[in-house]
Amino acid sequence: LSKNEQHLKSKLEEALSIAKDGLSELRRSVYGLCSKNLDTYNLINALKELTGEFEATGIKVDLSIEGRCIEEGINYSDTIFKVCKEALTNSLKHGKATHISVFIEFTPVLTKIFIIDNGIGCLEIKKGMGLSGMEQRIAKINGNIVYGSDGEKGFSIHIEIPVTSSEPSHNIKGVLS
Repeated sequence: LSKNEQHLKSKLEEALSIAKDGLSELRRSVYGLCSKNLDTYNLINALKELTGEFEATGIKVDLSIEGRCIEEGINYSDTIFKVCKEALTNSLKHGKATHISVFIEFTPVLTKIFIIDNGIGCLEIKKGMGLSGMEQRIAKINGNIVYGSDGEKGFSIHIEIPVTSSEPSHNIKGVLS
């Protein structure tokens, strides 16, 4: 530690900054406010910044976006952002993933999101606040979510959100085959 004190100090300051941002984001979430990134940026730029933040931890994140994002309002954008953030957090924290692929396809009627990691996988899904929160957010905007693991390696999440919908759809949960 004494040999590289400046590097250690820099990393501790970076960790403290990330922790403060996380606490701020948690408070905003609890109070139902939009994500900090969406206050300033549009959804695409916020997602790019988010993946950059995760790459700073050493994890490789591929973000691929197809189609034109139709901003359906802050709730729509905020839900997509928060679900992606939670999925990345779970991949890192629980899955111990080193690589995550996020693919988002915007069409005029449907937004599809695929998040796939190379983590340790699981035979049994222990649904905590993260997955439950994703389900609730997706259900509020009439979307569907399916997630799971083959038990050996990795975890996958597939989400479909209607761009405009007057009829609520079903919130699908469970293991992908």
